[in-house]
Amino acid sequence: MIGLFWSSYGFVFLSSKDFAMLYVTISSIAFYFMILLMVILPAAAANQVGIQARNIVISLPGWFPKQYGKLSMHVRKHFTQEDFLTLWKIYKIDKSLLISALGTLLTYGFLVGASAM
Repeated sequence: MIGLFWSSYGFVFLSSKDFAMLYVTISSIAFYFMILLMVILPAAAANQVGIQARNIVISLPGWFPKQYGKLSMHVRKHFTQEDFLTLWKIYKIDKSLLISALGTLLTYGFLVGASAM
């Protein structure tokens, strides 16, 4: 995210008329944004699939009424974890994290840009 921030900052505030420098800056913004997407989106998808799998396992005792007691005891014992991938157990990784991260970068960009002028 630091690379994305400084690349975007350079694009906005250090604008150059040189085409090669403009191309390098836009390429670095695209590169860092793709890295951010490659980290956040698979983690969000893994969380979503984990929650779906957990819900299926929790509903499993209802599918087999003869084994209901044994299955429900096993499910309660082993499947109590709610969140799977988190940021230091503070924030659950989901797709809205991408919007939050970009909003934070934009806010810091405004602050740094305003203090530089």
